[in-house]
Amino acid sequence: MRFHSPILLIILSACRSEEGVKAYNSEPTATITSHTDGAAILAGEATNFLGAVSDANNGFEQLTTTWRTALRELCLGVSPDEAGNTSCVASLEEEETELILLVEDPNGATGVAQISLSVQPTSAPTAEINAPLASGIHYSDQKITLKGVVSDAEDEPESLKVNWSSDIDGVLAVANTPNYAGEVDGAGYLSEGEHYLRLAVEDSTNKTGTDNVTI
Repeated sequence: MRFHSPILLIILSACRSEEGVKAYNSEPTATITSHTDGAAILAGEATNFLGAVSDANNGFEQLTTTWRTALRELCLGVSPDEAGNTSCVASLEEEETELILLVEDPNGATGVAQISLSVQPTSAPTAEINAPLASGIHYSDQKITLKGVVSDAEDEPESLKVNWSSDIDGVLAVANTPNYAGEVDGAGYLSEGEHYLRLAVEDSTNKTGTDNVTI
């Protein structure tokens, strides 16, 4: 008959217990908080996407997030803040309808959140020159009045970028900020010669509109 001492039994039991204990790493989680599934945004317009991530085994400073669509990466390797929030400012094209937020912990475990967006097309702005007219006579030593009207279906007139240019003098240093009605009113000198003047306007999605006159 074989006997085991109490001490040996305790040691054997402890060894078996340690063999049975394994480290467990939970997967991080991600949530998109700024937009819900089916939300509408404008194509080409810079949008601030917000999300929240968490992990039971790791602190927020140990997590890494990536924002992307099904077609390309938008913001790579973004560290969440001390509350687990992450953000990405990006503009989407009409065909980019899936927004994806990925989070990864130091052990390579990942979490993902995904929503569908309705990315709506935008219209190009318009520009119209009211002065000067092609039939007028102008002088290089006298200021020439430059007037026009700009508009856009999505943006307020005051937010549009406007400039006047000449094929001889380049971009003109004249007043070019539209008022609430989209009116642009300025004056400046032009060098002697036949000028091809252009009024150009650009909206927040980088679409442009132009009008021109030769004087």
